[in-house]
Amino acid sequence: MNGYRILPLALALVHLTGCDFIPPSKEEVYKPFISLKEKYSKQEKPQVPLSPVDSLLFQSIHHPGVLLSSGSTSGFALNQGALYIDTKNTPLGSFEISAKNIRACTCLSFGSGEIYTEVLLAEEGLILSLGYSGIASKTIDWCYANNKPVISNSLQRDWLYDKRPLPDFDNYTQVSRKLYDEQYKQACQGF
Repeated sequence: MNGYRILPLALALVHLTGCDFIPPSKEEVYKPFISLKEKYSKQEKPQVPLSPVDSLLFQSIHHPGVLLSSGSTSGFALNQGALYIDTKNTPLGSFEISAKNIRACTCLSFGSGEIYTEVLLAEEGLILSLGYSGIASKTIDWCYANNKPVISNSLQRDWLYDKRPLPDFDNYTQVSRKLYDEQYKQACQGF
């Protein structure tokens, strides 16, 4: 399985109820996220050095479950107007997403200091969650520098699970850094 796991509880339930279960192929697992590769594929590495990523979560409004890329993500880089991710050993390869394609940012926290900064790609219906000590803060700094609003977890959940549209934020005016950090902290606390 090298580098990918599916987290939906449904897999465990199928096993516990005695149903026959054939695990999906690697291609089936990655299918909801292939739009990243198709739209944002990038062969050459960015000019800035790659930072390691401990784990990278992919979520889609179109498919239940979460794809966890753990240990296989060789790195990411943030430059002035783009986010670059290299997912070695996965069908996604390397991709670079322009800041203009990212609608908003938010936070995901599992407690005990495990914090992910999430970037929302509204057009694709995808959330990328970057986690590793230091990466969450670098990513939120990037979100602020690129004028991306921090959205609440309730707004994100409405979009992710109920498929309610996100605001377009075309007329978003950046708040002070202090207020931005407070909004991010509230998102990390689940608000």
